[in-house]
Amino acid sequence: MDVDTHARILVMARERGMSAKELVRAYALADRTVAEREADADATRERIRARTGLAVTPDMEGAARGLVASMKAEASAA
Repeated sequence: MDVDTHARILVMARERGMSAKELVRAYALADRTVAEREADADATRERIRARTGLAVTPDMEGAARGLVASMKAEASAA
């Protein structure tokens, strides 16, 4: 890691009241979490394709997310 990058990490960590090590771990966890979510989404698409023969499109995913958000909003309002 170069000196400039290390200095930026230290500044960002101090701004957040964290140590540099804590900040790096937090970012690593966030990256891993994103990768895990993408892997889960890929597996779900494959299961749907295997069961139904349909390929899941981005439009279908967006509609499903909207439906889930709507259901959560209704549940929290009730």
